Amino acid sequence: MATMVPHKCMDRAYGKYTERFKVIRMDPGFKAAHLFYEEPYEMDFPETGGNFNDDTISALAHPSEENVDTGASWTTPHTTCIEWTPGKVKYFLDGQLVKTASRDISSTKMDWVLQNESALSGAYAARGAHATSESTWVTCYTYNG
Repeated sequence: MATMVPHKCMDRAYGKYTERFKVIRMDPGFKAAHLFYEEPYEMDFPETGGNFNDDTISALAHPSEENVDTGASWTTPHTTCIEWTPGKVKYFLDGQLVKTASRDISSTKMDWVLQNESALSGAYAARGAHATSESTWVTCYTYNG
């Protein structure tokens, strides 16, 4: 498991968070959740529900469960963007809006966490297995509503 927390993107409420990434290798048993989390709120994009081999890129908002599966492959380079404003989260994939969530959106400061980990369902990783993801760049911008 590996987690990256962009230092300048920590302890923020609202803003625009963009990442360019691709998965280079994905042995069975691994997943990703690039997210904001503070119980009971969570905003994930990109995320896979099961593991890289079984799922495509999804966006999820909790606790409202306003979710979308984009159908996009993990092994193709993509740019994801989360625009978080009071009462709303917009998820963009490669410049196209894929989901707007507007129920139960947090106003609490959170950290942007880019987490790659063992899968929570499906096949477990075999001994010696690994997955490799590559983030080319990340950016975050302050919301000045």
